[in-house]
Amino acid sequence: MQDRLSENQTAERHYSLLVLAAGLSTRFGGEKLCVEFDGKPLLQHVLDTFCGKRFWPKVLVIKPGFSMSSFSSHDFEIAVNESPEEGISSSIRKGLEAIGDRIDSGIIVLLGDMPLLRVEDAEKLVEITGDNKRTVASFEYESKKGFPTLVTADLIPLVEELEGDRGVVQLVKEGLSNYLVLPGEARHTVDFDYSQDFDRTESQ
Repeated sequence: MQDRLSENQTAERHYSLLVLAAGLSTRFGGEKLCVEFDGKPLLQHVLDTFCGKRFWPKVLVIKPGFSMSSFSSHDFEIAVNESPEEGISSSIRKGLEAIGDRIDSGIIVLLGDMPLLRVEDAEKLVEITGDNKRTVASFEYESKKGFPTLVTADLIPLVEELEGDRGVVQLVKEGLSNYLVLPGEARHTVDFDYSQDFDRTESQ
């Protein structure tokens, strides 16, 4: 009976996963997602961590010309953002387009250059969100918003209207959604914008 209950709860809270990896890496000065970190390319950490889990569908958004030949995409679908210069919002829209009508409870968004995230991070967001509506949920560490970020399905039309480098947290800033916050750790905010970030993170 307990197993059946757990299955029903999973079915009721079915989230898609969206990995954004179409950034131009202008501050880094090269293709950072291909740089080795802890034994494998940066992006591969995220793909390995979140493959084969209960979040479905899973979409990886990349920019034109980005080669996946060095990566194992596992069960991720690949979507190409033809206009990455338009900012993070364009990658989110491309990912939502790829997911289409398969969105159920909502989406979970994370970045391809955040190799320290864990599946249980996403699961905790699903748990605290429960049956709440019009909700964005995420982690914060030292007053900085982290990832992953959960967005309930009823907010998707508003997410699709975002422009430029305005991520989903913009809905919170404009008072258009509820905001649930879990206390995070440094790893929830660690990404790689500069080459020295690799040395700094590996030494932690």
